[in-house]
Amino acid sequence: MTDQLLWFDSEIDVDPTLRRTVVEIHTSVTTVSEELAIIREDARPRSYVSQNDEHWDWEALRDYVVEQIEKRHGMFPREGAKEKAIFARFIKDWGPRAAPIARYAFEVRGGIWKGAPIKVTRFTKACDPYFAAEIDTYLQANQP
Repeated sequence: MTDQLLWFDSEIDVDPTLRRTVVEIHTSVTTVSEELAIIREDARPRSYVSQNDEHWDWEALRDYVVEQIEKRHGMFPREGAKEKAIFARFIKDWGPRAAPIARYAFEVRGGIWKGAPIKVTRFTKACDPYFAAEIDTYLQANQP
């Protein structure tokens, strides 16, 4: 027995007006631009250098922390408004103890805390109980 293929006319074969259907698809493209500023290391702000630790303001703390992070872990995306909020709050809450906490975290602990690299977010209020408070307690217990 031989297989046979049967052909049945479809609507397109019977009605020629159905054959010329044109479908147009339009796609819009959104242009996204991004600016990246690279600041030479010698041109970066270092306001903490000219101040005693107990007189650091939020900018001095930020400059120190950012410089230490970049030195140890490399460049990272910066968010000015977020950094201002984080470091202004840290200085407000920790006062003259803010600089020693930051210095200990980087100069003694090498920028690593509990097995992870220290980032700007380590200075947020949520991290205070297991970062700043622990370091402050240690520093107060071991002051000369």
